[in-house]
Amino acid sequence: PDGPAVFLEYDLAKEATVMRALGSIGVKVPVVRWVEQDTAHLGAQFLVMERAYGRVPADDPPFTAVGWVLEELDDAQRRALCVNSLTELATIHDADWKGLGLGFLAPDAGATAEAVLDADFALWERVYDWAREGDVNATVEAGFQWLRDNRPVDDRDPVLVWGDARIGNMMFADDPEDGMAVNAILDWEMVSLGQPDAEVAWWLFLLRHHTEGIGMPYPSGFPTREEVIATYEQASGRSIPHVDYYEVWAAVRLAALMHRAGNLMIEIGLLPPDAPMKYSNPASQLLAKMIGAPAP
Repeated sequence: PDGPAVFLEYDLAKEATVMRALGSIGVKVPVVRWVEQDTAHLGAQFLVMERAYGRVPADDPPFTAVGWVLEELDDAQRRALCVNSLTELATIHDADWKGLGLGFLAPDAGATAEAVLDADFALWERVYDWAREGDVNATVEAGFQWLRDNRPVDDRDPVLVWGDARIGNMMFADDPEDGMAVNAILDWEMVSLGQPDAEVAWWLFLLRHHTEGIGMPYPSGFPTREEVIATYEQASGRSIPHVDYYEVWAAVRLAALMHRAGNLMIEIGLLPPDAPMKYSNPASQLLAKMIGAPAP
């Protein structure tokens, strides 16, 4: 972006470094050719990547309402799409991030589970403070408090996490007869270290957002929540015992970003100044429901 944006920071060099490292071990990321940090050419920094081919489940309108996922796939193909997506998450988490030269992602306090989560909290509290522009979002703040009160004890080593794990950030083979193979994993703005539970929880919450959150039915053929967790655990060989906690964490972060989006839409005239969207949206409504807070 060359102006106001949804994320607090964009670090294209970091994204490129991660994608190149993962590409070197066979993770299905686009091939990065160049990173240009001089804004004189296009008005903003940019990446040049090789084109990837395939189809992406859409967000607007969402794939749970219309489009090829619902209209062209059968139940078995929709299930394969999800299973392949979750299997790719396991591949990312298997990456030896230290050996790949990605140690710069670790917080200054070290790469312990506690230090990584502390750093993540500090980052997203800063994001929220920036996003709200002086507003008070009672639902998001209640979510942060719930997270503090319910933080699990966890001594597992952190893994590399993509951060924006969802099928809407993946390209799938054009021909369903190819088994709904994942051709590319996109959008690496949120890459960090963390626990795999957080990645699967984000995947689950974004699907919940596109179904329960907007009043659309759960697509037939998609695995249940329990099946999603079991599929990931089988693919990765890891146990993810704290998915419920991290799903609240996902809701808090998305609700904070939605507050930023609401302020941006007011700023550019897409919404009136008194529009309630930044407080009341599918993410904040789901968050309130999950933690037993008043609905915004």
